[in-house]
Amino acid sequence: MNKFNFVLFLYLFIFLPLFSSDKNQTFNLSSISFHNKSLIPLEFVAKKNLDAKNISPPFLWKNIPLNTKSFAFICIDTHPIAKRWIHWMVINIPANIHKLPIGASGRNMPPGSLELTNSFKKIGWVGPFPPKGSGIHKYLFIIYALNTDNISSKISNEKQFYSALKGKVIAKAKYYGLFSRK
Repeated sequence: MNKFNFVLFLYLFIFLPLFSSDKNQTFNLSSISFHNKSLIPLEFVAKKNLDAKNISPPFLWKNIPLNTKSFAFICIDTHPIAKRWIHWMVINIPANIHKLPIGASGRNMPPGSLELTNSFKKIGWVGPFPPKGSGIHKYLFIIYALNTDNISSKISNEKQFYSALKGKVIAKAKYYGLFSRK
């Protein structure tokens, strides 16, 4: 195989599928640790719960839109009592990264990415720990494909997060987890 054919092969079968613009393939987010709209396992829950480890869950995103230069990620407790409580915000995830491994927060984040301060006033992931008796809380995880590789790090709340993303979002993918305390 000559050099031209090799480069063509790499482009058609390796690079192009990563950044597919096929309308039948939707940008999506998944986790190997829990199904969409199912209970979040205890290992990902805040340490205040018995047997909890507060490890950040793993996520994988596929069908990356063309022209993606970076990603931003957020986790929000959408329960009315929580008032959109932020559990995790990450910006400047490089475009060549398509996953966050289990336990990445604070230990194994992709180079160049930046974890921001959450509603607990902590940097990185803090797992679910809703008030006892408040019912089932729905945790919304969203990955944003962005047309820029650098978002300002001066973000300390959800409003600032979305303001920084304004005009830069190519696509987004959502995933939900559930948790409650009796």
